[in-house]
Amino acid sequence: MFHDMDEENSQSFTYIERIKIDNDNLKGFVVNSEDEAYNLYIGYHHCIVQDDQWKVTRFVSEHNHVLATPSKRHLLRSARSVLIAKADVINSMVSVSIRPTDVYSYMSNEVGGTRNIGFTKRVCYNYIKKWKMMMIEAGDGQSLLNHFKVKIKN
Repeated sequence: MFHDMDEENSQSFTYIERIKIDNDNLKGFVVNSEDEAYNLYIGYHHCIVQDDQWKVTRFVSEHNHVLATPSKRHLLRSARSVLIAKADVINSMVSVSIRPTDVYSYMSNEVGGTRNIGFTKRVCYNYIKKWKMMMIEAGDGQSLLNHFKVKIKN
């Protein structure tokens, strides 16, 4: 086992170079220990990634797909979150008893449509629901009474 990082990398790189990196050479290759497998992996990584540039070693067309168009990006799973700045606007509007539908409509009008808002109406509703649940802490009856008093005033 190596303790010096430079020594480890140079050793594993030399080891891999010796077997001539090729997918055909690696198929069925047997290692005798976990350390040897790790060194093989590190060396293989250094041979593929050179100078911080990635080299395509295999392309499988069945695993490829068309990217989402800009008009559909807000529907992706990665867009199911509300940014902090938008969350603050939602919180302030809901705290003065503006309905969630009106909150979403206002925000979508401000940014030029639902495509540009960055989240769906359902995500907005879910965020508001979670925010309200945090306001009413579990088991805190006084918070619940205060919440209903505010609702009665408005």
